[in-house]
Amino acid sequence: MWDDLKAEIEADTSRRILVSHEFVSQADDTGCRRIVDELGPDQIHVAITLRSPATILPSLWAQSLKDDAQMEPLDSWLSRIYDNASDRPMPARFRRAYDQAELVQRWARLIGPDKVTVIVVERSQPTALSGTFESLLGLPAGTLARGVDTNRSFTAVEANAFQRLNCALADHGVGWQSFNEFVWKGAANRGLLARTAVGDEPRVGLPVWAADAAVKDGKRFAAKIGDSGVRIVGDLDQLSAVPPPADHVDGDTIPADVAIRALTGVILAGANTRRRAEKRSAQRNAKIKRLDEVTTKLDKTNQRLDGERAKSKRVEADLTRVKQELSDEKKRTLYHRVRKLPPTERPDQTAAAYTTRELLAALKRRITHKLRTGKPKPLEPLPWPRK
Repeated sequence: MWDDLKAEIEADTSRRILVSHEFVSQADDTGCRRIVDELGPDQIHVAITLRSPATILPSLWAQSLKDDAQMEPLDSWLSRIYDNASDRPMPARFRRAYDQAELVQRWARLIGPDKVTVIVVERSQPTALSGTFESLLGLPAGTLARGVDTNRSFTAVEANAFQRLNCALADHGVGWQSFNEFVWKGAANRGLLARTAVGDEPRVGLPVWAADAAVKDGKRFAAKIGDSGVRIVGDLDQLSAVPPPADHVDGDTIPADVAIRALTGVILAGANTRRRAEKRSAQRNAKIKRLDEVTTKLDKTNQRLDGERAKSKRVEADLTRVKQELSDEKKRTLYHRVRKLPPTERPDQTAAAYTTRELLAALKRRITHKLRTGKPKPLEPLPWPRK
């Protein structure tokens, strides 16, 4: 896929090209350097979008509920981020993406700070992000602005429902394929995320201790990014904005609307899975039918070939027999050949079959032998008749 993407980029020499994937933020120095080397350092400009850690963390946890079958409660998950002595530390790729200062400095070291643009995302300015990319790509204003949020996160009650659901599914040994088909595609995307959240429905928020830690990280990240020399769009102070206090959510209660929407999504996903299965089954049956038809034709062809081979064998046997008879006939003497003829036909048949010279030659040999030995000469085979 990378080779195909690279070929597509290299084939277009007239336009600016945007390559975007959030997992690039998780790449280490080696991975980043390979991207630069493959695409060409003179052609690359890196744009990094940032939000405050206090905003990112609850969003990442909520997203992991539907994307990764996350079962861990938010408090426990947060403790793994901030507790360096944890026996279950967060993966290195997560820490590379979370440390915004190191992320920006990594790319600045690699291609130079003048080729890095940092965009601080603010909820109060929903079109700032799309407007910045319109400027970077040379597009008319308003080209990328959608005006709506098409990728909303779970609300607190939705996240609570999914966290409990994931634990229950794990207890029953439900595998990833079933989770992906019925939870991710069904309960989440066809169910809850198609639902318009109630305006006053609480969002996933950080406990006080984690909010304080996130604000400190935001200040530290902002200071280092400000000193990096990269171009900055937006206000770096937003990275250390204090989040609103988390609303209390009853963990034992799931609103009926949330449960119904999730269940509806599962049923819709199941129906879609069934339709795909029936389509695959119909395609498989059609293929089997075609194979049966081909097999029947091959069987008939084989039967015909078997008949032809049997006929050929009979012809070969007849030919062998005839050749043997001809060979045996050649070995017979004139005497034996003549004796096989009816007595009344012997003179005429013999005269018609051999020339006078051939007959006289045979008679001469017999007379000569008689004169020399005094004994009759045995009849020898004559040459095969000319007629």
